[in-house]
Amino acid sequence: MTRGAENALVRDMRAELSAAVARAVADETVLGLVLTGLGRGFSSGIDIEEYNQELQSPWITELCQEIEDAPKPVVAALHGSALGAGFELALAAHARVAKTGTAVALPEVRLGLLPGGGGTQRLPRLVGAQGSLKMILSGQIFNAEDQMLAPVFAHIVPDDPMSAAIQLARQLAQAGVWGKSSDSTHGFSDPTGYQRAIQSVRRKLTEDERLEADILRCIEAAQLLPFDQAIQLERTLFEARRISSSSRGIRHAFAAERRARAMPDLTGIIPKEIEKVVVVGTAPTQADLVVAALNRGKSVSILTSESVAAEQIASRVRDIYQTALERGRIDIIDRDTRLRELSASDDRSVISDADLVLDSGGVVIAHTKVKPDTAWCVLDEALYSTERAEQVGHPTMALRIYRPAYIPRLAELATNADSPTDAVARAVTYFSGQGATVLRTTERPGLLGHRLMYALERAALVLVRAGADLFETDEAAEALGFVRGPFRSMETQRLEQASQRIRRIMGPGTEAPELGLLEARAALMASGNAAGTGFYAAHEDKVLPDPAVRNWLDTWRTGQSDVRTDLSNIEGRSLQLALHAAFVNQAVAMMEAGDVLRASDIDLCMVKGYGFARTRGGPLLWADIQGLLPLLRTMKALTPLCDIWRPHPKIEDMVKNGERFFS
Repeated sequence: MTRGAENALVRDMRAELSAAVARAVADETVLGLVLTGLGRGFSSGIDIEEYNQELQSPWITELCQEIEDAPKPVVAALHGSALGAGFELALAAHARVAKTGTAVALPEVRLGLLPGGGGTQRLPRLVGAQGSLKMILSGQIFNAEDQMLAPVFAHIVPDDPMSAAIQLARQLAQAGVWGKSSDSTHGFSDPTGYQRAIQSVRRKLTEDERLEADILRCIEAAQLLPFDQAIQLERTLFEARRISSSSRGIRHAFAAERRARAMPDLTGIIPKEIEKVVVVGTAPTQADLVVAALNRGKSVSILTSESVAAEQIASRVRDIYQTALERGRIDIIDRDTRLRELSASDDRSVISDADLVLDSGGVVIAHTKVKPDTAWCVLDEALYSTERAEQVGHPTMALRIYRPAYIPRLAELATNADSPTDAVARAVTYFSGQGATVLRTTERPGLLGHRLMYALERAALVLVRAGADLFETDEAAEALGFVRGPFRSMETQRLEQASQRIRRIMGPGTEAPELGLLEARAALMASGNAAGTGFYAAHEDKVLPDPAVRNWLDTWRTGQSDVRTDLSNIEGRSLQLALHAAFVNQAVAMMEAGDVLRASDIDLCMVKGYGFARTRGGPLLWADIQGLLPLLRTMKALTPLCDIWRPHPKIEDMVKNGERFFS
């Protein structure tokens, strides 16, 4: 039988399974059927990529109905995990047996979907509304032994469930009587309680929670409508969600995380375990990086130019653990065990035993003895990686860890031709093991995320210098999908630092009069990093536009001899299109230069690193959905204002040939 990864119910497997059920039903020597999965689990459900195309028959709804309508008893034998459509397949069987520890879930809500194979109908008929809502709305994994799921399973067994499932199928066949989940009324035994659970959730829903409202409708329909009508409602709402842009965006971001793990140059490499970590320098993230390493059982040495500075970081680490202890997150034994693996000094010899060096600079390290496969990572562009490599006499990589560094969600790793493959693999494996998504890029100023945001920030500065309202420009970026506009973002990171970073990315000799806006504001104010010290004002617990900024901008513009104030050639969604166009233009230039492995990495960087709306998938997917032609027209209209909008030839080719970033 054709098997998808982790027994995913791909189209061919569904077709072969349907045919196998039909053959077994027609075979007079067969008394009953047992469904099970080969390998580590029962089934991981539908392959996510299949949701992006026309659904192929037999769809999971049809397959489940065939199983439930079989004139012979069907028993599902579960082990490992049964997720999504895999669990729905088991629910359609006439009985279920699970091995102890089996994980089950209906996680579709995390993809912007509701279950599409009868899960919203069969599960409530077995366990009621409260348990069904808990499982479906959360998308979380539950243990088959959970008391809530007791009505779902006939037996929970400690070993291989096949023998118990075969015995149960034989018993049902001999008795000649077995039930269907669609006929079960166990979950309706307390009609008032069923409705109370639904109304309790309904009162908490907001207007934005439309998916949750659809799930609620389906759970309610299970009680109020005949099964055939209720299952049709589920299918209709599922299809509407499947083709929605929000679900597509969520699925795109989910799939992008999976794709990001694929690094062709590391295929087949099994790196050595990292045991010894040396943290060099006194960057603000160092204490968090130490905690992250200690939490994974690593031995950590802090190396600074002065032992006093090293002890300050160690003290901060101890404070973090003390807080965790007081809040009950760890016990005193855990704390002391981890802290025993921490040392701090100014002795550079600790590097000789390092498996991983996290280097923020500030320490002079001449050519020193380092193990050949040590992964040496220079942090946050503290100094250029290649320059540091010459100083220390060992190949280095540039690394950016997105905060919070003690629980990293995203990391950028910039390698070059001299980066040893084994060392790269060690770094990738180490940070992936901490739960971070690692994105590969090239060593250029700004690495990946900063270079992408550079385009958005510089475009915003050019537009405001030319007469656009600063706060409307931020609102346009937020309407596009960013969690905060470029000016609010630059204020948060400090205006001088934002200006320096933009200049570094542009490179020497590039004229950028728009940066005068940041520099003039920084000279006047406290330079940012909090509301009231840049462009926004703090009002109690809110951050609001500072009214005085508009007057200040008008005065500042009068001193700019070459400022352009005619933005009439952009119409409609002008500011949003202008910002989006600049971002897409920069992204394409970076892809064509080989600075990123794939387009989805750019979207993932924005979603996980900068809070871009997951429901839109990322700026490039949103460009596909909205269309590239309006963006190209905007680029051409704004090119006289700044080269940031000069269309990359690839974009013109894409529009001409009807291409998109994602199929």
